[in-house]
Amino acid sequence: MTASKHIIISTNDTVALAKPIALELNLPLYSLDFQNFPDGEIALTQESIDSLAEPLSLASHIFFFHNTSPKKTHTNLFEIQVALAFFKKNAPGAKKHLLCPYLAYLRHESHSFEIQVLREILQDTTAVVVEPHSLPFSMEALCTNSLIAEFLLKTQDPLLIAPDEGASSRVIDIASILESPYLLLQKKRLNELVTITGENLEICQGRNCIFIDDILATGETLLKSVQLIRRFNPLSIQSVVVHNLATKEVLENFSKEEISLNFFNFLDQDPPQKSNHILNFSTLHRDYIKKIALQNM
Repeated sequence: MTASKHIIISTNDTVALAKPIALELNLPLYSLDFQNFPDGEIALTQESIDSLAEPLSLASHIFFFHNTSPKKTHTNLFEIQVALAFFKKNAPGAKKHLLCPYLAYLRHESHSFEIQVLREILQDTTAVVVEPHSLPFSMEALCTNSLIAEFLLKTQDPLLIAPDEGASSRVIDIASILESPYLLLQKKRLNELVTITGENLEICQGRNCIFIDDILATGETLLKSVQLIRRFNPLSIQSVVVHNLATKEVLENFSKEEISLNFFNFLDQDPPQKSNHILNFSTLHRDYIKKIALQNM
């Protein structure tokens, strides 16, 4: 790999994800910092502008790590827009890749104003997103199914459960890898009332039941699914969620219900309770960068 052609750029929020990848692939890592003004405006620091001038002039591929986590979502989106405009101006011929573990607003309809704004921000940029909730425009979707399966290998007699239709294909795929049985639940929403139903629920009896989903936000679907399954006397209940968007209060509710939660690394998060595991999806980003770099040596 030619270091001067392929560069990795990270903000402070994502350096823990980017740095090990840069070291493993022997690619240069540069820091990008922002300054905030009293009126709320955001701009790149002069130090960042000066330090990146030469590397950008030589780059053919820019791998930019940033995130739109539950904290500072709109600020982070604007920082992404500012950074991409800076890259375009200073490296007009370079391919830009935004490695964004969680990209906000992908749960909105494809014709919504929010998706239109995202399209505008990410024009001429490949968004690389871990398990996007939808694909309203072209992006690189990183799949965690093999990592989840690897995590669950040591679980005895697992029964994989999809809490709603949106998780069904993921659960079927992981169950196929593990050669394990699975259960698909259905969610119905009437006004603000959510109900969970399913068939053959008696197979939960005496099994280690594992709920798998992409996002934990309000937790309502998962909690109601767990309450349903508990009627059939499972041996244990745990869940694996890719993106943790839940508030502290929601996580406390799961703790009270004695539900073990397993999350993928969300950069700046600590385990919300002692029984949790924080999984790592950095290998997905590493493999993506490695593939692009090898194709363009």
